[in-house]
Amino acid sequence: MMNQVLGKIFISGPLAETDIHNGGSIFGIIYYQFLEFISHNEVKITNRVTFNRGMANWQESKENEIWNGHYTVENGKKHIKCELTCMSTKTKLYIDFIDENTLLCEEYFMDNTGKGRVFVKQ
Repeated sequence: MMNQVLGKIFISGPLAETDIHNGGSIFGIIYYQFLEFISHNEVKITNRVTFNRGMANWQESKENEIWNGHYTVENGKKHIKCELTCMSTKTKLYIDFIDENTLLCEEYFMDNTGKGRVFVKQ
C-alpha cells in the first residue's frame, strides 16, 4: 500500500466556500485540494483556488492553508492513517483504495465529527 502512494499526488473533486448576501448574491470560491505523499511517512495537503467571486481574502487564506503531517499503514495494511496539522488545527484522514487511482477517505476533525472525502490520482 505504501508503494501505491509514495511520491504520488491525489486531487479532490471541486470544493466551495460560499456566502449569500442580503441582496441574494452568492459570493465564494471554488478550489481543489492536493494530497501529496512526499516521503515514507510525510504527507501534505495544499489548496488551489480556481474561481473567486468577490472573496479575495478567502482566496488568499485558502491558498496559504497548508496541512502538514505524517502517515502510517494501519490495521494489517487495510488503510492509511494521516495525521495533519494546519496552524493549531488538527485532522485525521483514514484512506483506502477504491481502485489504483481513487482514494476513499474518512476525515475526522478535532471535535470527532467526520465526513467522507474522495481523491483521484493526478
